[in-house]
Amino acid sequence: MDSFALEALEFPAIAERVANAAASEPGAALARAVVPSPDPEEVARRQALTAEAIALLEIAEEPLLEGIADVREDVALAARGGALAPKSLRGVGGTVSGALRARAALEDKDTPLLRDLAAAIDPA
Repeated sequence: MDSFALEALEFPAIAERVANAAASEPGAALARAVVPSPDPEEVARRQALTAEAIALLEIAEEPLLEGIADVREDVALAARGGALAPKSLRGVGGTVSGALRARAALEDKDTPLLRDLAAAIDPA
């Protein structure tokens, strides 16, 4: 979709509103970066994921995402063998805990697409 069409649809403003509601900075960045897909299957998948998330919100059973931070730089440093400062370690620990809570919260819900996404979070 061309940028003129996105502007006419006020898509950047909508993406920014979603970003402002995100629970984490990485989530906000993803919201700002999303673009509509021309692929009907991808559109259907995104709509189904959205429907699952809305269903959780409606019954007030969305996973708590507290403590999740942008730890990509810390993880990259650790992967290269670098040592992390205590503050960085707390951030990584909080993010891992938050991710595991989110995965566990989805296990008994009727949200197969969200559960599939959360399956990538390795409890080990």
